[in-house]
Parts: sequence; structure tokens; C-alpha cells
Amino acid sequence: MARKEKKEDLLAELAESLDIICLSDLSLNVTDRELARAVIPIPESKYELDEWLEAVQYITRFRKVKIDRFKSVEEAKLYLIDFPF
Repeated sequence: MARKEKKEDLLAELAESLDIICLSDLSLNVTDRELARAVIPIPESKYELDEWLEAVQYITRFRKVKIDRFKSVEEAKLYLIDFPF
């Protein structure tokens, strides 16, 4: 049986593209423009919906965002692109 390669982690990819060492900085020390620039080039198909939801939940953790409102990767991605810090 062939071994599956581990997919990249969306939060790690965002942190790397923003030159962030601590993941907590994704929700504390990033502007909305910086986040949008990091999110836009990531293909929606690269990550599953739950990974996008995890990113929304993590980045917006100080706000009460109901992640069950997002029914698609596109909705979650657009929310991160338009997220007002």
C-alpha cells in the first residue's frame, strides 16, 4: 500500500508567507491587507473545508465567529480575505 504524503498545513503556509514564527501572531500581529495577500494565492482546492474552517477559527479567535455558517471553502476563504482586524 502506497504511503500518502502529508499535506501542508494551511495555518503553517499562511504563517510562512507572512514571515511569522509564532502561529499566535496570525491573530494578533497581522493586518487585514497582509492576511488577504497571503490568502489570495492559495488555491481553494489545496485544502479541505475543515482546514479552512480551522484557519478562520484560529485567526478570528478573539471574535465570536460561528464557523458552521461557512458551507464551502470559497466562503471561508473569502471571509479571511475580507476579515477586518
